This record gives sequence, C-alpha cells and structure tokens, in this order.
Amino acid sequence: MPQTLKSPLKIATSNQPFKTPLLLLVAVGFCAGLFLMASIWLFSIDLGLASALLTLVLLLISLVFLLIALRIYAHISLILAQSDQKHLQNALIQAKDMLDTSKQLREDHIILQSLVHNLPFPIWLKDRLGRYLVANHAFTQQWSNGHEPKGKTDADLLNAKLVSSFMAADQAALSTGMAQKLDLRLDFNGKTPKWVRIERYPLQGEAEQTVGVLGFAIDISPFKAESEQPLHDSPERR
Repeated sequence: MPQTLKSPLKIATSNQPFKTPLLLLVAVGFCAGLFLMASIWLFSIDLGLASALLTLVLLLISLVFLLIALRIYAHISLILAQSDQKHLQNALIQAKDMLDTSKQLREDHIILQSLVHNLPFPIWLKDRLGRYLVANHAFTQQWSNGHEPKGKTDADLLNAKLVSSFMAADQAALSTGMAQKLDLRLDFNGKTPKWVRIERYPLQGEAEQTVGVLGFAIDISPFKAESEQPLHDSPERR
C-alpha cells in the first residue's frame, strides 16, 4: 500500500528537534538563492521571449523555495517557543515545589521550636567550642537568669562551680562519641536544693564526625528522696 508523503515540517525528532529543520532550511534557502541567481543571469542575456519566460519560471521557483524556507523558519520558531514554554512550566513547577517544601519546613520548624520551648525541663544544643546554639525557655529561666544564652558559653552563664564539670562532660561526649550522664546536687540561693540529672549526647554530622552536644536536665529530687528514705519508713518493712 503506498504511503502518504509527510510534510517536511514534521520530520523533527524528539531527541534532535532542531537539527533536521535547520539543515532543511539551509538547503531550501540555498536552492532559492540558486534559482534567483539563475533567473538574474538569464534576464541579463538577451535570448528573446524564451529567455523572459524561463526567467519568470525561475523566479517563481525561487519564490516557492523562499516560501518553504519561511514555513520552515516559522516551524523552528514554534519549536523554540514550545521548548521555552516547557522550560518555563518546569521552572514554575520547581519553584512551586520549592515554595511548598519551604513552607512545610517552616511549619515543621515552628512546631519543633514550640515543642522544645514548652518542655518543662532545660534543653540545649552546643557546638564543638561549647557555644550555645539553641536553648529553650526552661533553660533561660532556670539556668541563665533570663539572659539569652545563644552564642555564649557556660563560663558566661553558669555558676563558676559548675563550669568545670560541665565542660569536662561536654569534652567527654565529643571525644568518646558516647552519651554522658551526670547527677548533681544544685543549691540555689533562697531555694530548696535539688538533684538534677544532666544527660549529654554527641551529635553526628557528615562523615560521622561529632559536631556538637545535645543536653537536657531533669529534676530527680523525688527519686533521690525515695532512695535515701530509711528502710524502717518503707511500707514493706512495717
């Protein structure tokens, strides 16, 4: 069954959408110019009526090739416009995805920040140099007397008696990569002394390198009181 000839405007492939139309445009333009030059040459020589008719035919052929070249050029322009539109659509989709991701991350950050700041016990994050990166409200109120701890060290915020033990525990967590637990009896001025368990956990970054220390402190005074209670006061011993 004979096949129907397809238009030369539809021979572009998806892999090389510009190569064939560009080559075809060059070839058609060359033919148009060639026929135009031939018509000019025939017009320049005087061969009578035959020369005039042949010149007219060559001009018409040149005009046809010129129209084909214009169609091919329009087709290439359409391909470029569609490609630009597709790229623009992809860019808009990527921008929308980035905005959605950014919005989700911001919402997650707000939720996490709210959770951390509303915990009833102090929690903090330090870098390798011992500078506070994050600290919740409980830490600010209970440990740093309301002062903003970000960017400061234990020496700037805490009692001098606690600085050495805190720094030693931080260095142990950084050097060993293991959690450090410390029970301390804290005597606050004008307040009842209490026992606090302080736990520090090393944070792993890229290449499993320790980049900081996450710590929190929990009041364990009730548990200490129960453990120090005399045996004759225990209900099991009565």
